[in-house]
Amino acid sequence: MTEECCASCGPSLDTTSDSSTNSTPKSLSILTWAQSKSVLEAYADMYQQQFPDEPKIRVVSVPSLQDLNAEVNFEFQHPSGVYDGFVVPPMLLGDMYQKHGGTGLAVFDKEYVDELLPYYKYQVAMYDGAIRSMPLFSGSQLLLLFRKDYLDQKNLPTPKTWSDYVRIAAVMHNEPLGTGGQPIYGSCMGRLSQESCRRKDGLSTTGSSPCHSQSMSYLGMMLSSMTQVGGNRTGWMLGVDETTPTGLDPLFQPTLETILLLMERQIRFGAPDELTEDASLNLRLFQEGLCAMTVTAEHDVELLKQSDVGFVPLPGFQKYLLRGEDEMVDCTKESCPSGLDFEKWGRVNVVPFAATDATVGVVSAHVVQSRQEHAKKFFQFAMSSSDLDSTAFRRQPLTHSQLKKSTVPGYGSTIESLTNNSNAATPFRIPNAFELLSDLDNRVYEYLIQGDYSTDSRQRMAQSAEKSWQTSIRMYDARGLGLPSHVFHAKSIGSYVPETASEIYIGSGARGIGWGLGGLSCLASLWLALWVVKNRNERVIRASQPIFLLMVCLGTFVMASSIFPFGIEDDLASYKGCSIACMAALWCFCIGFAITFSVLFSKIWLVISVLRVSRGKQRIKMTRRDIFLPNMFLYTINVAALLTWTLTNPQSWTRIPINEEASHQNLVQESTRGWCGSSQTMMYLGIILGANLVMMIVSLIQAYECRKIATEYSESLWISASIAVIAQVWIVGLPILKLVDDNPRGVFLTKVGIIFVSTSSTLLLIFGPKMGYHSTAMAEKKYEQQVYGARSSFSSEDQPVIDTSETQSHSEEESPNNPHNASKMSRTSKPRIEPLGIRIIPACFVHSQEADKLQMAVDKAERRNRSLQSTLETLQEKMEQYIIARDPLGGLYNNGASGTVFGSTENQGKLARRQGSILASRPEVLLSKSIHGLDDD
Repeated sequence: MTEECCASCGPSLDTTSDSSTNSTPKSLSILTWAQSKSVLEAYADMYQQQFPDEPKIRVVSVPSLQDLNAEVNFEFQHPSGVYDGFVVPPMLLGDMYQKHGGTGLAVFDKEYVDELLPYYKYQVAMYDGAIRSMPLFSGSQLLLLFRKDYLDQKNLPTPKTWSDYVRIAAVMHNEPLGTGGQPIYGSCMGRLSQESCRRKDGLSTTGSSPCHSQSMSYLGMMLSSMTQVGGNRTGWMLGVDETTPTGLDPLFQPTLETILLLMERQIRFGAPDELTEDASLNLRLFQEGLCAMTVTAEHDVELLKQSDVGFVPLPGFQKYLLRGEDEMVDCTKESCPSGLDFEKWGRVNVVPFAATDATVGVVSAHVVQSRQEHAKKFFQFAMSSSDLDSTAFRRQPLTHSQLKKSTVPGYGSTIESLTNNSNAATPFRIPNAFELLSDLDNRVYEYLIQGDYSTDSRQRMAQSAEKSWQTSIRMYDARGLGLPSHVFHAKSIGSYVPETASEIYIGSGARGIGWGLGGLSCLASLWLALWVVKNRNERVIRASQPIFLLMVCLGTFVMASSIFPFGIEDDLASYKGCSIACMAALWCFCIGFAITFSVLFSKIWLVISVLRVSRGKQRIKMTRRDIFLPNMFLYTINVAALLTWTLTNPQSWTRIPINEEASHQNLVQESTRGWCGSSQTMMYLGIILGANLVMMIVSLIQAYECRKIATEYSESLWISASIAVIAQVWIVGLPILKLVDDNPRGVFLTKVGIIFVSTSSTLLLIFGPKMGYHSTAMAEKKYEQQVYGARSSFSSEDQPVIDTSETQSHSEEESPNNPHNASKMSRTSKPRIEPLGIRIIPACFVHSQEADKLQMAVDKAERRNRSLQSTLETLQEKMEQYIIARDPLGGLYNNGASGTVFGSTENQGKLARRQGSILASRPEVLLSKSIHGLDDD
C-alpha cells in the first residue's frame, strides 16, 4: 500500500498502534522517493506473504529527492513518530545524524550486516563508528560496459584512464558497426541533472517511470580518481584546510576544470540527446547496439552474459591533485599506493565508485523499541532476500551469498575486488550534502547546456562553484545546529579520532576523605556508648533510658560503617570482591538506618502516646518491650528485603558508560564507571526506600503533634529535631545523587555526606543536651557537697547551746518527714535507682487548646497578683507609720518577744529599716521621745 505526500503538507497516515511497547504493531510506515517506490512495494508484498504475522508495510513516497530531503529534515528536526523507517540515498545520512545529537537514528546490531560485502558493511552501513543504515535492494558499484566486438574490430583495449576513455570514444564514434551498418556512438551517458529530472517528472502526464539522474555519480567518479589517493579515509570531495573559515577545501581547482574538459569531449562523441535524457539512455542505447561504451550501476545479468558484452572497473587518472598546492602531479607508487601500473599510462590511480543515489534503510529512534525491531527485521529481509527477479530490477549483489550465486563469468571476482579495495570512495554524507551536490550538479549541467566551452569559462565555473560551497558551508555552520561541517566530514569518512577517555574511579583523595569521616562517626558512636555505660546510674541517663541511647549508638555505628564498602572499587579489589562490597554497603546502611530511625520513632511514639492517657496518671511506665516492638517493624522490612535480594538476585560489580551523550556523536571515547546493580535493583530499592520514607513521614507528623509537649530535659524536642534533620538530608541528598550519577567521585562523596550528616547530627542532637545537663548536675552536686561539708565542720567546732524549744523546733524543721527538707536530703544522699521510665512534665497532659486557655488564665492571675501585691505594700506602709506614730522608739529598744511587731526576725529587720527611714524623715519625733524617756528615768 502506498500513499503520496509532500514536504509541505505531510503524510496522511493512520498512525494508530498498540500502546504497549512489547506488542506487535499493525503496520509500519516507510518513507522513500518515487525512484525506489516500486521495488520497495515489491519487497513489502513479498515480506507480507512470507511473514503474515508481521506488521504490514505501508510505503509512503514523495516525487523527488528534493522533496525527500525536505521531508526527512523536517521529520528529524521535529520528530512526530509518523515514520518508522526511511529508504534514502546515503547522502542524506549527515542531516539525519546531525539532528538531536546523533540520537535520532537507531543503531543496528552487527549480526544484521555480517553477510554484507566489505564496502557496504564498513563504508555504507557504518557511520561514525556505528551501524546506522542498512544497504537495500541492490549494490551500487559503477561498472564500465563495452562492446567487445566493436573494440575488437578496431583492435582497441579497454580504457584505463578517463583520457583514454575519451580517446577510444573518439575512435569509435560514428563508425558503421551497428545493426545493418548503422553508425554508433562512442559514449552513452544520459546527463540530465537531478533538478532537471524533478522538473521533467512534474511536467509528465503519461505516468511513465520516474526520471533517473546519474549526473552526480558521473561527476563523482571522475573527481574521486583525481583527489583520493591515500585510501577511503582521505576523502574525495573535500579536503581539510585550517586556513579557510570552514576548515574545509572543496577540491575543485584544477580538478573541476579537467573534468569539464573531459565531459565536453564525451558529449562530442556521445548521443545527441545526452543532455536532455536521464540515465535510462545508457542501457537503452547500449542494448540496441548503438553505443560502444557506457557507465552504469544497473547490472542486467542477461546482458552481462552476452558474449559480445564486456565489463571492467571504472577508469582512473594518471595524475592526482596535490592538496594545498592546487596542482595536478603524476602518480607514483608512493603517492598512489592503490593505483595500477600500465605500460602506456604509467601509474594510474583507481578509485571504485558507487552511485550517489544508492538506497539505504534507516530506522527512526523516535518510535518505540518494538517498532524499531520490526522495521530492522524488514530491512534485513530486503537486504538479504534473493527471491525477487534480479533482472527486473537489474540488481547487483550486496552480500557474500548473493555474489556466490552469480552465473556471469568473471563478475564475482570483479565485484569482490571492487568492494575489498581500500581506496573505494565513501559516500558523501556531511550535513547539507544534498544541497551542496545539487548546487554543483546544477552548475555543471548549466555549463554543459550553454555550450560556451573555453578555458576561461571552465576556470570561472570552478571558481564560482568553490566559492558557493564555502559560502554554503559557512552559513550552515553559523546556524549553530550542531557540530561544524569539517567534523562531520571527518566522521563520514572514518578519519575522526575521538578524544581519549579512561575508566573513572573515586580516587584516593576522595576515598580518604570519605573513610576519614566514616571512621570519625564510628569512633564518636563508640565513645558515646562508653559514656552511657559509665554514667548509666546518673539521672539524665536513666531519664532517657540507657537501652535507648545504646541502640542509637549502635545504629549510627553500623550506618557509618557502610561508607567503607561504598568506597571499594575494582582498583582496590577484584570484581568478585567489589560485588560483595556492593551488598555489604547496602546491608550496613539499611540496617543501621533502620536501628537508628526506628529507635527515634519508638521514643517519639511513646511520647505522643501520653496525649491519649487520662489526666489522672502522673506516671507512665515504659518497658523495653515498648521500645522494641515499633523498632522491629522497620527493622524486619529492611532485613526481609535485603535477605531476599541477596539470595535471589544479588548486586554485582560492572562498568558502564558514563559519557553516552558525548559518545552518541563519537566526540569522545566511551568512558566507564563502576556500578553496582542487578536486574531487580529498582524493585528492591523501591521496597526499602518506600518503607523508610513512610516511617519518616509518620515520624515527622508525630513530631509535629507533640511540639508543645514538654518532657524532662526537653528530650522530645531533640528527638524531633533529629528526625527533621534526617528528613532534610534525604530531601537534599537524593536529587544530588541523581545529578552526579555519572561522576563516581561525586556519587561517593554525596553518599558520604548523607551518611555522615545523618549520623553526626543524630548523635549531636541526642547526646549534646544530655551531656550539658549532666555537666550542670555534676557541678551542682559538687557545690552542695561542699556546702554540706562546711556546715558539718562549723557545727562540730562551735557546738552552740540551744534551748529545748529551739532544739525541738530545729528537729522538726530538719525532719525527713518535712516535705521542704526531703529534697535537700535527696541531694546530699546517694540517689535511689528508679525503675526504667520516662518523666513527663504535667503540662504535657494539656492539649493545645486547653493550654491556650490556661495561659490566658495564668496571665490574668499574674496581673491580679501584681495588683494585690501593690495594695498589700501600701497597707503595710500605712500600718508601720501608724505604729511608729504611737511609739516611735519602742521598737528600737525592745528586742524581746513583746517588742516584736510581726513575730519573726525577718519582719523585725524589715520594720527596723522602715522605722529608721521614717525617723530619719521625722527627727522631731525621735527628739521628743528621747526627752520623754529621760524624764521618766
